[in-house]
Amino acid sequence: MGELPTFPMTGRQAVQIYGSQGLTDYEKIEIRNYQEVYFLGLTAPKIKGSTVNSHNFGYDDERGDYMVVLKDQLGFRYEVMDKLGSGSFGQALKCFDHKEQQLVAIKVIRNKKRF
Repeated sequence: MGELPTFPMTGRQAVQIYGSQGLTDYEKIEIRNYQEVYFLGLTAPKIKGSTVNSHNFGYDDERGDYMVVLKDQLGFRYEVMDKLGSGSFGQALKCFDHKEQQLVAIKVIRNKKRF
């Protein structure tokens, strides 16, 4: 039995190894631009984007707020653990940084031109 691949890896390696195991079509394209991948969120109930949806392909709500999915990835590095709160400019998320191996808070700004 072969060894399991370890992180970090390149985006291209991640698609070759895990492409059929839970990455969305959009992630398979996006990840190829990453030189270092630390987390994929393969067990998350991912949003499958669609060009039919006018709100950032279904990744944002009608207000421009990111549709948070627990256990999913941000930047193929951070694991979304919880939503800490939201305000007029966006949301704060509790995440685990798989590169630095620590908890962090990430602010996600609303997807509107004025912000």
